[in-house]
Amino acid sequence: MSNYLVTGGTSGVGRASAKALVASGHHVIVVGRNQQRGEQVAQELGIPFFSADLSTGAGVDAVLDYVVTSFDKLDGLLNNAGMFPRKRRVTSEGVELTFATNVLSYFRLTKGLLPLLRKAKQPRIVDVASSMIGDYEFSDLQFESRKWNSISAYKQSKQCNRMLAWAWARKLQHVTINAVHPGMVATNIQNNQGFPLRQVMRVWWKLKGISAEEGAITPVWALTNESLANTTGKMFARQKERSRPHDHMEKCDELWDYCEGLDASSRECYQEL
Repeated sequence: MSNYLVTGGTSGVGRASAKALVASGHHVIVVGRNQQRGEQVAQELGIPFFSADLSTGAGVDAVLDYVVTSFDKLDGLLNNAGMFPRKRRVTSEGVELTFATNVLSYFRLTKGLLPLLRKAKQPRIVDVASSMIGDYEFSDLQFESRKWNSISAYKQSKQCNRMLAWAWARKLQHVTINAVHPGMVATNIQNNQGFPLRQVMRVWWKLKGISAEEGAITPVWALTNESLANTTGKMFARQKERSRPHDHMEKCDELWDYCEGLDASSRECYQEL
């Protein structure tokens, strides 16, 4: 029996992934922001839920402390938490919210859970990315100079997920890391958008979107399938390997270094609060 941590696990792909893992007999901890939905998931699946704001170092550290006291090893981490805010917002640590949640939380959890992951026989990390990528601008990752655009910020964050997975894959030993596109899943991530965009996305999801259960198939497969035990640094969609157009070593490492520095500086900020 294996131990798994699923972030963004109170709805959508995260919740469906947690449900599938529990159905296979695994131990799962779900992390999310919404206390009410989290308690519903915990009751439905009979698993622990931990409420945390992963956009901050304090929130991530609280999760790390909880997981370390709950598990003696961690077989898999599913980085799935995500935000799609309408307006540019910054966290209490001064980091733009989309980047902090969708990118920096992945980095922090991966780094912080490595000791526990290395205690497992075949530990894996799966980063939920997307086919919706682009608008990457390293010189202005937090939209401090660019005009704010929520879609561009989200697309950039999903490209960052891929790039950090490639960077980590070259650095890690005994721990595999891969990125997955779950498909165009009909979720509630668009709820924070303004009326026109929100309605357009809802209609699109209704016509073209797949269910959360369908979207969970590839992430769970990447976490558990025996054939992928030694596979790392890949991109998967529909349980098939996809191309990696953004796997440029220098740019990926540059982004990794940026996240390392941002993690350190923002931690100093929250520790002083």
